[in-house]
Amino acid sequence: MVSDNTRIQIEKGVVEAATAYSKDVPISSLGIRVVMWGNVLQMIKDKPLLGSGSGSFRHDYSHRVKDIAGWRGRVSDDPHQQYLHIAAEYGLVGLFLFLIAISSWFFSHYDFRCPYQMAAIAFLIGTMANAFANGHFSAFVEGRFVWIFLATGLSGTQLKKFQGILGKIHVRQG
Repeated sequence: MVSDNTRIQIEKGVVEAATAYSKDVPISSLGIRVVMWGNVLQMIKDKPLLGSGSGSFRHDYSHRVKDIAGWRGRVSDDPHQQYLHIAAEYGLVGLFLFLIAISSWFFSHYDFRCPYQMAAIAFLIGTMANAFANGHFSAFVEGRFVWIFLATGLSGTQLKKFQGILGKIHVRQG
C-alpha cells in the first residue's frame, strides 16, 4: 500500500470485482473472472464428484452461458482459476488428488542449505497462490516451465529419506 501504483491497481480490482454483475458495466479483467468463477462453481455443483471430463471445459461452459447476453456470456476454455478449472473437469476427486500431489513436495526432506530447493519451494508457493487468478499449472507454455522447473529444483528431495536404506543395499552388493 506504500506504492501509489500498487494501491491504485488494488482499488481498481476491488471495484471491478464488486461491480462485475452491475448493469451496463464494461468488461474488465477481474470483472470477467468473477463472472466466470460464478459460472464454473455452478458447473461444479452440477457434476461435483467426477466433473465433466478431461478437455470438456469449453463444451460444458458454453452450455452454461448460452442464454447469457453480452460479455458475461462469452465462451471460454479457461476460467483463470486453476483449482476451479480442475474441479470442473475432474471433479472434487480430481482436485483432491491434484492438491495431494502438489502438497507432497512440502513433506519432502530438504537440505535448507541448497538454494535450488529453496528457490523451487518458493516458486511452488508463488505458483500455487497465483493459481487463484490464473491457470499456470495447465497452461501450455507456462505449464511446461512450471513442471520442468519444479521437477528439476526438487529432484532428489525424497531420496534423502532413504539414504540409509540405499547405503545398506550398496554395501551388500559390494
